[in-house]
Amino acid sequence: MNYVNNLKKLLIEFENEKIHYCILRNYEFLSNPKLELPKDVDMTIARNDLQKAHKILAQNGFKKRIFHYTTKHLGYAKFISKDFRTLSLGVEAGGLFWNDLFYLKDTEIGLKRQKKSFFYVLSDEDYFLMFFHHSVLGKRMFKPKYELIMKELFLKKNFDKQYLQAVFKRSFGKKYTKKIMILLEKEQYQLILKMKRELINKFIFKNVKSIILFTRVFLKWIVFQNKHWFLRAPLISVIGMDGSGKTTTTKNIMQIFKDNDLSAKLIYTGRGSHNILPISFFGRPYKKLEKKVESKKKNKNTLLKKVIYSASAPIFALDLFLRYIFRVMPARKKYSVVITDRYAFDLLLMDNVPLTLRKILYCLFPKPTLIIYLYNDLNVLHKRRPTHPILDLERQKKLFDGFQKTLNFVCVKTEDKQRTSENVSEIIFNYLLDNTFS
Repeated sequence: MNYVNNLKKLLIEFENEKIHYCILRNYEFLSNPKLELPKDVDMTIARNDLQKAHKILAQNGFKKRIFHYTTKHLGYAKFISKDFRTLSLGVEAGGLFWNDLFYLKDTEIGLKRQKKSFFYVLSDEDYFLMFFHHSVLGKRMFKPKYELIMKELFLKKNFDKQYLQAVFKRSFGKKYTKKIMILLEKEQYQLILKMKRELINKFIFKNVKSIILFTRVFLKWIVFQNKHWFLRAPLISVIGMDGSGKTTTTKNIMQIFKDNDLSAKLIYTGRGSHNILPISFFGRPYKKLEKKVESKKKNKNTLLKKVIYSASAPIFALDLFLRYIFRVMPARKKYSVVITDRYAFDLLLMDNVPLTLRKILYCLFPKPTLIIYLYNDLNVLHKRRPTHPILDLERQKKLFDGFQKTLNFVCVKTEDKQRTSENVSEIIFNYLLDNTFS
């Protein structure tokens, strides 16, 4: 319900501040809590009210999205951590448009809009016109759901067909308006689609201004499509001491991405498993032998042990680098976000290896876009992992504390799973809303 309450609060503030807006479609959930929540909410806001609306949106925690090629389509979004959902608003600025070419003015919409409960929606005529232009110009098809709505609206007793004709004439000219109206009367919507090329051409080439606007949007679209090939998805690394909840948290975050229909990839990049080189095959027998020898000795950090660990450090680094090349890098091209459980910081945590060597190896790796450091009190971590020596946890904590300012961690204390997921997801989604394209 936090999703609905946030939207309701916003819309009431819009009305109090006399902002002329209309929700365009899929608003039934606002009146019926049993209905499924939409992925986003589309609306139009009058041009003269945009600045005031932007201020209210910002005050309510909505972030303006970075849009690619259109200037009339704005985006705002807010991550609601309690619901693990993003409330996205698509805003048509100053009317209704297709590729920045208007087909309904904000003044026309404002005069005819109607109120339902606490929010405003389009008039029946504007609702019909939106579906018509959206279907013919954009989708090039009438969705069965939309076609049914349009047929019901067209048959209403007080439906203003003269207003429809006036808008159609402006969009497509007198000749095609006559044909459209005849086919609408006969409910032959599929025959209208046979004229879609002519209607699109008429809409674009009706005057010089429309041609210039469409050309500008088209060129921007081409640039954006090509630019997209060079963009890499954000790399978000979740790190922390043993027992801090890295694996549990990253799995929970992946589920949140899935619930929000965002493409993401989770990759384990720790030293202990999922290796490309046969590290486990050679490493496990050595670790068994090491434990057996150390159980008979008091001094466990021998010179030989330091030499062996130092010699193996570049091999671990090579394995991790190969995993970046063959797993992480392709994922950053394919998915919207890549999350790693651990990362190259594991090299800095290696024991019995000179710190200078660890720093050199770490510097060879591409830096994550965002690093989230999970932590808790050492006693709590030791209870979660009783077999892990508390002295080693103290060593790890000292290293993390030392590198915190240098590597710019975002620190999150891992309490219960729910709260940890809320905190981490809020950090990630707010970062994405601020720094990625919509």
